[in-house]
Amino acid sequence: MIKTHLFAAYASCTLLWCSLAIELAAQGLSQSVQQLTFRKVDIPIEGEYIDAVFYTDSLTQELRPKIVIREESVDFVSREGSLKNRVITPNGRFATIAGSGKYIGFYKDGFQIYRDDGELLWRDAPYGDSEDGPGRRYTISSQGIVCNVLKEEGKIIFHDHNGNIAAAHPITGGMSRTLNGEWSADGQFFLVSATMTGMYRDNRLFLFDVRGTKLWEKRTDNRWVVEIIEFCISNRKLTVF
Repeated sequence: MIKTHLFAAYASCTLLWCSLAIELAAQGLSQSVQQLTFRKVDIPIEGEYIDAVFYTDSLTQELRPKIVIREESVDFVSREGSLKNRVITPNGRFATIAGSGKYIGFYKDGFQIYRDDGELLWRDAPYGDSEDGPGRRYTISSQGIVCNVLKEEGKIIFHDHNGNIAAAHPITGGMSRTLNGEWSADGQFFLVSATMTGMYRDNRLFLFDVRGTKLWEKRTDNRWVVEIIEFCISNRKLTVF
């Protein structure tokens, strides 16, 4: 079965990660008004899938899948359209893709991280999450650096490109369901938010650089972050969405 997606493509993009594929063509360069036209594009992916990473063919400007995430596998596809590597995973819904689309991680006998060409970079040992505990969450920067948000122990762990632990920081001093974190779009910073265990209205933000060095820690008191969608740093100001 060929599944049709809609795709949003800009002329400068060479790699696209999306579940919806909508091609936008801008007409008219007027600063006041810009007309947009939409057209459907067929994406040649057979069978059911959860998500995919695409690239734009430099000659035809057509979309080509390079990673296809399915319920029980992650498929790596060559530029010729043939299957390069298929990795079986218990649940593809837990796969994590870097914002650049160049790295993907998922669970298979522990957490594994791959390059977009299907090469295994490293794997983390299986971890025994408690039955009621919130577990752990691996986040991948656009540069391929991984931060493990370990809610079970209330700490974060940075891994380098080889999987070695670059830095580890206790955040809450114990299991925390409020602990979460996210990379900046350029992969240079990692922002963490959490409520300190056993402390009333002690909500905090922590900023780390790409090496896992803590840059600062700020109390936000009765203001707390439910989830960090994205953030940006401009003119020494932090904006969280």
